[in-house]
Amino acid sequence: MKIKFLGLLFSSLFFSTALQAQEGEVQLKGKQQLSLFFHQDAAYAVRLRNKAVSTVNIRVMHRLSGAFIRGFGLAPKGKATVTVEEQEELLLENTAKRQATIQYTLKKNKLKNDVAATSIRFELFNSTKTVIPLWIPGVMNPNLSPNSKSSVTLKIGQILYYKSKGKKRVLFEVDERISHDAVIDVAALIQELQQ
Repeated sequence: MKIKFLGLLFSSLFFSTALQAQEGEVQLKGKQQLSLFFHQDAAYAVRLRNKAVSTVNIRVMHRLSGAFIRGFGLAPKGKATVTVEEQEELLLENTAKRQATIQYTLKKNKLKNDVAATSIRFELFNSTKTVIPLWIPGVMNPNLSPNSKSSVTLKIGQILYYKSKGKKRVLFEVDERISHDAVIDVAALIQELQQ
């Protein structure tokens, strides 16, 4: 079942919508923010696809306190899967003047103990004043915003790439040397690799 939600009134207003459909799409007018939460009693994974020609900011927020938990820029035509815990919600922000459409598919997070044992949660840190475009095959294509951190949980063996001058270059491979909750300075790593 697909449901379309259209932004109403003025595009600069902030909207909050509770979604019950397992898949659908939301439309954001220019400069609009939309808060989404799903009626779930456990963690779930949301597969997102940006159909717009501009980046849409994706943030995971604590539903009650409004505290920022993690986020990234979803590139034009990009795809990403975001884990959202029970007390969290998604905040979508269209920073462009044109309308943006985001498709979503919701599924229960089936992260079992054996998978968790082979995955590492850590943060990607952009210490610069410029956007860093990344590519994580099969997971997402985030744009790391300037001076920001993005929390990820990736399987051991996952390769991360960064985009430079139209080419994708290997940044690093996730392995056991990365400790849980480590902070990786992506800009410093790119600079080191270019020397």
